[in-house]
Amino acid sequence: MWAVVFWGLTWTPARADSGHFKVDKLQVAGRVMGLKAEDLDADGKKDLVAVFVSGRPPNAARHLAVFFGAAGAPQILHPPANAAFLDLADVDGDGRRAIVLGDSRGLSVWRISGNRFEASPQPLVKVSGLLALPSDDDLPFFDVARDWDGDGKTEILVPILDGVAVFTRGNDGWTRSGTLRLPPQASHVVRAEQYEPRLRNFAARITYVVPELISADYDGDGKLDLCAVYEDSLQVHQGGAGATVFSEKASARHALGAKTDLEAARDTAHVHSTLRDLDGDGVVDLVVNKITGGLQQMRAETAVFYGKKGGGFDPPTQVLKRDGYSGAIAFADLDGDGKPELVMPFVTVGLSEMARVLLSKRMRVGFEMRKNRGRRFSVEPESTVEVDFVVDTSRLADVDGPFPSVSGDYNGDGKSDFLAMHATDQLGVWLGGGETLMSDVPRALVHVTPSKHFVVTDLDGDKKSDLLIFYRHKEPANQIMVLRNTGQGW
Repeated sequence: MWAVVFWGLTWTPARADSGHFKVDKLQVAGRVMGLKAEDLDADGKKDLVAVFVSGRPPNAARHLAVFFGAAGAPQILHPPANAAFLDLADVDGDGRRAIVLGDSRGLSVWRISGNRFEASPQPLVKVSGLLALPSDDDLPFFDVARDWDGDGKTEILVPILDGVAVFTRGNDGWTRSGTLRLPPQASHVVRAEQYEPRLRNFAARITYVVPELISADYDGDGKLDLCAVYEDSLQVHQGGAGATVFSEKASARHALGAKTDLEAARDTAHVHSTLRDLDGDGVVDLVVNKITGGLQQMRAETAVFYGKKGGGFDPPTQVLKRDGYSGAIAFADLDGDGKPELVMPFVTVGLSEMARVLLSKRMRVGFEMRKNRGRRFSVEPESTVEVDFVVDTSRLADVDGPFPSVSGDYNGDGKSDFLAMHATDQLGVWLGGGETLMSDVPRALVHVTPSKHFVVTDLDGDKKSDLLIFYRHKEPANQIMVLRNTGQGW
């Protein structure tokens, strides 16, 4: 089976070609495993929190490096051994972001004092049954604390064994205000019952799947609801429920049935759903993307469901079908009209095509831009940007390089732009806009090793996107490349 995995490429020196970006390098004493950019000290500029690891399992040690202003020497923090994840959030209502640590017993917090964090984390909330076991060499960022209901205050939603625990902050501090009936899905494999010689030794393997939680107005009442999405299954907890923030019981459930019974039984279909207000009517809409088949008969289907006032969805107004791979769709306002366009990668998949890929060790993927025309998208794309990936055949036919992004606005004109690998040692930026939605050629090229791991953000608040790149398991694994947008040449 053909697999797609995006890894960083061989290291080459970094330089900006035409003055669009200034490239800085930040270093840590280990391998950078994760990176987050937030304004920690409320000065209007983004700071960086990097997770890095020194040593190798079982003697690996996890650390945090905090770069204030995304520059200079970092403050180094050492998380407790039982920490399983972290988040950045305003937990005191003062506009500053603390570092929130989660473990199996609850949450603790590193607060900022002046321009540095306190020496050790302090307890924040306790909760039993939290799905949080530490990893030997990783400490992922997991979004649990933010303004979930749009009231301007931070709430905490953490998954536990029998649901999602809700914490709110009052005059007496943080208290548990309820539990949403939204338990994770569990999958068990016991070695004695299901012998699998390809797997490493184990007695039992248990996987918990926590649905993606999205705040959106499901029924058009002007209040954000909590939508839990897993493949083509949607569960809604109504907003405005007082102290519990969202209704503890589900107010609506949708099982769209994108998979046939045979596809579900054989697990031969990949389904991904996206929630977004596509037509600007204040009600969230739903897009379900399904990919079926293998090398000989791969097919893609994308169905668009528009939401209704009062809740629910109309039957799909548009279904885009095609042979080949067309998944990992994205939405972005490419023309500045306030409505998101549909961006779809597409590649023909078949035995002859895969043979050519294996021989040439290259794969060209077309990213198609379809205009939002109200309650329909263009059937034919307005433009296509082709990205030429290198194929690594050392294990499987995997492609190397970053997955393109439409989350940035690099020239500050209010239109989303397209960032992708332009060559094995280059990144390119295509500007959004015009009748074709996207420029024919990249406006900016920067010589920097492309990587799967990158962050698009606005570091200095000038409404022009900057870029952060790190390499995790590739060299230089100890560096963070900071590409600062100069605002020149666009």
